[in-house]
Amino acid sequence: MKKYFLYFVVTFILLVATAPIRYWSLINDFGLSHLVFFIFTYFVFRRGNGKWEKLLTFLTSIIIFFVIITLIEGFSIIAIPNIISIALACILSFLFVRANKISSKVAIVTISLTLCSSYVFWAGDFWINYINYGTFRNEVQKKIESDIGWTHMFANMDASDSAFSKDKIIILDFYITSCGVCFRKFPELQNLYDKYKADNRVSIFCVNIPMKTDGDGLATKLIRDRYYTFPILLANEKLESLMKITSYPTVLLIQHDSIFYKGDISKIGDQLKQKLRM
Repeated sequence: MKKYFLYFVVTFILLVATAPIRYWSLINDFGLSHLVFFIFTYFVFRRGNGKWEKLLTFLTSIIIFFVIITLIEGFSIIAIPNIISIALACILSFLFVRANKISSKVAIVTISLTLCSSYVFWAGDFWINYINYGTFRNEVQKKIESDIGWTHMFANMDASDSAFSKDKIIILDFYITSCGVCFRKFPELQNLYDKYKADNRVSIFCVNIPMKTDGDGLATKLIRDRYYTFPILLANEKLESLMKITSYPTVLLIQHDSIFYKGDISKIGDQLKQKLRM
């Protein structure tokens, strides 16, 4: 049992050691978790003794790992691909141990690497987009169902009727004051604003969703203290639910009272250029 305990401890240390990378990106978490559990399963079934002893040790360890991870990290629907990744890693590693031919082992490793790389470099973005924005590819075409004028959706008066006319291409970058990612993305919003501020076909705004802990003027102060010059709008309670904003930052591209893009600001440039060419 000392041997199995050592495998468990080493695996736990690997999970802890890779935690900063995995926490930084759920997509990276997919690949790293897959690798760690592939190695763990290999050592249990390749180096262990006794068929039932290995199986019992493996199942017990997996349950303990999932309990610990759930207690520390919590569980949400966004983690489903990672759970699937771990399960597939265990299955593929077990098949790797049982395989007798080199060609079979190579095929299993190839499948494992293909699975990880396809998610990390391709499918992961689609899943994250769907969880955050409700769309796999960011492109949407949804009519805004509201009879309230645009200027009635904001607590301040930075907006004007002409800035929100139906023919205008309107870009709204939603943020909250506690969102660190939002502030890391603001340089991109500033660059976009500087590029199109003289174009009367485009209106670009940063939109704050107020929090109960926000003091008077905090939302504007945090941005102006960083010397950003894009206009800031303070949303009322209706706007967040109307636009179905569930994560921050979220950027919308709107024209003719319809949403055509919902996602990250880094991908909106091509959408804006396409709209301007139409």
